[in-house]
Amino acid sequence: LRDKLDNHNLRIHTLMIAKGDNIFFNINNGLYNEYSIHRMYSTTKSLVSLAIGLLYDDKKIKLTDRLSKYFPEYIDKHTDKVLLKQTIEDTLKMGTCVNCEYWFTSPINDRVKLYFKQKHNRQCMEYFKYDSAGSMVLSALVEKITKKDLFTFLYERILKHLKYFDDAYMLKTPSGRTWGDSGLMCSTIAILALGRFTLDKGKVNHKQLLSQEYLSKATKKYLPTP
Repeated sequence: LRDKLDNHNLRIHTLMIAKGDNIFFNINNGLYNEYSIHRMYSTTKSLVSLAIGLLYDDKKIKLTDRLSKYFPEYIDKHTDKVLLKQTIEDTLKMGTCVNCEYWFTSPINDRVKLYFKQKHNRQCMEYFKYDSAGSMVLSALVEKITKKDLFTFLYERILKHLKYFDDAYMLKTPSGRTWGDSGLMCSTIAILALGRFTLDKGKVNHKQLLSQEYLSKATKKYLPTP
């Protein structure tokens, strides 16, 4: 596999393959190893889903709640009517109704505000469409309800019970919110621990930290791609 990666000029930080507790393949590029803290980009979205699952288990939210319900400060008479109806569940499943403007080039640096200024170009749950900004809005929802930053909330409830997350953190956007679709900084072996947590259906040392019900919902296929 290492030769194939080199032959195709594919440059990776680290690559680990494990079965159960046995790590049987582990390579790195010499600059990073499995314990190095580096950016995990869209893996962050999976942690946002876990945080939403905790709120669901705590009965702080319903998955059928409209996303707009939690951000009335961004809603006015110009807000798109289809977007107003988009639910938390729609957003988790990436069955959203908008293609959000690229925030790096937008004059609006508040990504939640920017999201609610978009106009729909499809119906909710019409098909799967990768929506990075939707995950950012879900992250902001978690922080608004818990009054904690996303990483702190997850660390207190789940991550401190796993190995290798003590040095992890999440980057912030210019508006001060957690970069909830791309900002996770952690090690490769921490991601392995997180994967095992999911495979163990939310249990650590026989303690149920996240419901099997939610994880079952979160790991199913729902929508076709266009």
